Amino acid sequence: MRIQLRWKKLLFGLAAIAGLAFMSSPASAKCTLGDCWGAVAYGPGISAYEINLNDKETAKELAMAKCKEKCTQVLTFHNTCGAYVAGNGGHGWGTSRNKDTAVGAAMMECQKVAKNCELRVWACTAEKK
Repeated sequence: MRIQLRWKKLLFGLAAIAGLAFMSSPASAKCTLGDCWGAVAYGPGISAYEINLNDKETAKELAMAKCKEKCTQVLTFHNTCGAYVAGNGGHGWGTSRNKDTAVGAAMMECQKVAKNCELRVWACTAEKK
């Protein structure tokens, strides 16, 4: 009898853990491959990103929320990569299907208006299979 009770408790606990693993909330809703939004956000001394969300506004809001109201810039992107580069006197954004190309584009934009440009944050959405 005690063994059956232990097994029931164990199975109930495992079922609860499994249920938590499959729960999702609107804030963490993932996108459908090929239709994914992302955002990179940056502020003085802080950066954040969110990827693979269903819509542009959610990606933007969640990236900004991670910055705890300290980010001043945000870039959204759809089915691509986004990058933010900043330097003395300005910044640059870049998007591309490839991380290196997005970073390169952001770097070129930054170097047009600033010195000592450095990559601050980048992210890529899930790729279409």
